[in-house]
Amino acid sequence: MQPCPRYLLVTGATAAWMALALCSCGHPYGSTKIVDGRNVPAANRYSEEFAASLKVTTHWSTGEPLNEPFFYLPSAPELLVSPDGALSLTQRYNLEDGYSTLTLLRRGSQRAETVLVIQEADQGSGTSHAYQWSRDSKAVFIYGSGRPAGQSFLRNAALVYLVDQKVLYSVDFAPLLAERLKHAKK
Repeated sequence: MQPCPRYLLVTGATAAWMALALCSCGHPYGSTKIVDGRNVPAANRYSEEFAASLKVTTHWSTGEPLNEPFFYLPSAPELLVSPDGALSLTQRYNLEDGYSTLTLLRRGSQRAETVLVIQEADQGSGTSHAYQWSRDSKAVFIYGSGRPAGQSFLRNAALVYLVDQKVLYSVDFAPLLAERLKHAKK
């Protein structure tokens, strides 16, 4: 295996940080950069809106109960236009390797921005994640499972792409979902 020139050589006190090498050596799609958004107010301001948009089911389609409630986003059309009409999202699938590429196109631009490249959790069974726009068209919410390019497998991933920043954040709204279930049982 050839050494990747993008690795950081870390010595001394900085070795404790163990630099995360987001290297795409040998990976055809590069690496999807996902930033921890727990302490990023701009990313977290969408948590309540997106948590409320998830659907929940407690039974299989056969009527048999699930062990725990299952939250999901309904599937989006192939082309999803933002509420303000200025942006659009498209997801392209590669059936050979199970990867999906979610891209954003701004009105008047010919160049699409890659939001996320993710490998399906269960290739061949359909999409394991879905996406939607925020009401103000400034964020894209992605929820589901899969392996983002160059990353570890994610289950119940909650990701927020901030359009103006062009940054993909992971957010945690599990407490909001737990509260929602608690109210549903009353």
